[in-house]
Amino acid sequence: MIDKPNDTTWQAKWGKMALSKGVTVIPTAFLLHASRAGLNPAQQILIIHLVSYWWKAGRDPYPSLKELRRRTGMTEKTISKHLKGLEDKMWLTRKRRYNNSYRYDLDRLARRVAWLSGDQTAMARDKFHPEQQAPSPSPHASTEEQPAVEDERPQLAPSLEDIKKFMEDGE
Repeated sequence: MIDKPNDTTWQAKWGKMALSKGVTVIPTAFLLHASRAGLNPAQQILIIHLVSYWWKAGRDPYPSLKELRRRTGMTEKTISKHLKGLEDKMWLTRKRRYNNSYRYDLDRLARRVAWLSGDQTAMARDKFHPEQQAPSPSPHASTEEQPAVEDERPQLAPSLEDIKKFMEDGE
C-alpha cells in the first residue's frame, strides 16, 4: 500500500491541470440542504453553473441559455422551466437583458443558504422580498437589539416545515 501525503490543498487533490480553468465555490450548507429545501437535481445543477459565473458580489452573472445548455446537456426549454421554478421558489431573480437573455441576481440564493445554515435573520434583510423592502438600518442603531436565546439542542438548519412556514408568512 502506497502512503499518500496528507496534503489538503486543492492542487494535491485535483492536480494543476484540472484547476487551470478555475474553481467554483459552493457552500456545503447548500449541498446538505438543497434537496430538503425543495430543489430538484436539475435546479441544483443550474445553481452550481450560475455560481460558476458569479465572480463578484454585486455583479450579476449572465450566461446565455445556449451556454447553460452546452454545459448541462439540458434543452433550453427545460432550463427555462427550471429557472422559472427557482425564481418562483425565491432562490434567484431573473432580470431581462436583451435577445431573450437574463442577468441572474443570486442575492436570494446567498441569503437562503445562510438561513439554511442557521442565520435566522438572513432572509428578513432587505432585497429578499423586493415588494417588501426592509428599511435600511440607522448608522446609530444597535446590532444587538434582542439578546440571543439559547436552545437546549442546537438547530443546525431549519426543517422543511420551517422553510414552508417562512415562505407562507413572508418573513
